[in-house]
Amino acid sequence: SVPILSGLTTLEPAVFLNCRSLETVELPPGLTSIGNSAFQSTGLKSITLPGTLTSLGDSAFSSCPDLESVRFEGGLDTIGDSTFRGCVAFASTGIDSIDLSGVREIGSGAFADCSQLTRVVFPKSIRAIGDGAFARCFRMAAAVFEGDAPTVGKNVFTQGPDFKVIVSETSKGFTVPRWNGRKVSLPGAEIVIRN
Repeated sequence: SVPILSGLTTLEPAVFLNCRSLETVELPPGLTSIGNSAFQSTGLKSITLPGTLTSLGDSAFSSCPDLESVRFEGGLDTIGDSTFRGCVAFASTGIDSIDLSGVREIGSGAFADCSQLTRVVFPKSIRAIGDGAFARCFRMAAAVFEGDAPTVGKNVFTQGPDFKVIVSETSKGFTVPRWNGRKVSLPGAEIVIRN
């Protein structure tokens, strides 16, 4: 484990790259950015990202196969490219929901191969989604946009034929019945049936 002193505001790129024995780290309050590949290929098992953090660099936690828990405390503006690629919690298994509150940008491949995701709600704060951000999330049936249409990269969504985009009646920038090659519909009432 590594203690990080309070007062630190930035973790430089690759600062713990390939530290495979690193399992725990406590990030200090006041930290605002984590650089590219800062924790790539480490043995981290869980991480709490402080509410002061605004930027996660490209591949910041990629190739961390033991990472099972990530807690966002809010404030995050940008999730970089491939931030969690190759992690148990984010690639191919595990994660089944995402809270993107306050996030403005999602980098390329950030949540690619999240096979358990079925639906993602994009808050009004979302302005850009990178190439393949949700690529190969084959169970994902809907992307719900609460705000205006963001700038999107190539192949952001590569889901099955029943996948659709749901937009708010007040959202701007979406085209109906299709937007970026995907079916678009206005929200309807949801029905929950319980045993």
